[in-house]
Amino acid sequence: MGQLLYYFWVDGKPVTKGSWSAFRNSKTGRINFVGPKGLVTWQKAVHDKASQTVGDDPLLDGALVIRAIFYLGRPKSAEREYPYGERDGDVDKYLRAILDALTGVMYKDDAQVIHARATKIWAASPKCPMTSSSKNLAASPKTGVYVQVRRYHSHESL
Repeated sequence: MGQLLYYFWVDGKPVTKGSWSAFRNSKTGRINFVGPKGLVTWQKAVHDKASQTVGDDPLLDGALVIRAIFYLGRPKSAEREYPYGERDGDVDKYLRAILDALTGVMYKDDAQVIHARATKIWAASPKCPMTSSSKNLAASPKTGVYVQVRRYHSHESL
């Protein structure tokens, strides 16, 4: 397995980077696009934390592997063990927001990410996947995301 280069936690409510809506401004006639509510703020928080984490280090080059664990707020009405309901967001769209937020901070282009593993769980869930570097985050009572970035080495299996 490649060496773990960076890992960090971002407080906040994860937001998906999903479908955008388009509408025509009746006054100007221009078409405007609107993304998910809170996406800009969420991506800025991820960008800022990643920037703080890497400091003055240069952008990573080559093939990269990303691991992200999204901690979501559990609605009082949700009795299910995992956040897989229609309103819980798609894990790939949560990941897309993170990958885009890290572009230009950790790496030049998110096309460098050849393998990504993402998990979404309820905050404070005992079902969190454990890794040696995330033990202290395993049962986070907060919403947010834990991100790991490492280089891919050709001798390892994905």
